[in-house]
Amino acid sequence: MKCACRICWGDAWLLGTYGDWEDIVCLGCGRYKISKRLLAVNPGRAFDVILMRVELESWRAVHQTPIVSQSNARFTTPNSHHRLQRAFMLGPGS
Repeated sequence: MKCACRICWGDAWLLGTYGDWEDIVCLGCGRYKISKRLLAVNPGRAFDVILMRVELESWRAVHQTPIVSQSNARFTTPNSHHRLQRAFMLGPGS
């Protein structure tokens, strides 16, 4: 079923719901499973898309389907995008 990605809000497909987990495939974030409880206790909070995609890739590097739970969820903070933008403009080591 077509849905919105829980991380980047792009086009995605819900493959299924299994207990507390939604199995999602996103065009930008790839396949991952996410805790419905995590989403319920953090209403309106936005994921830090860059940090979450890095987290998802670290799971894939060891050939595992990424799982997003309270322990590895990374949300945006008021300054997070400004910090990242500045780091990219200044380059490595800044």
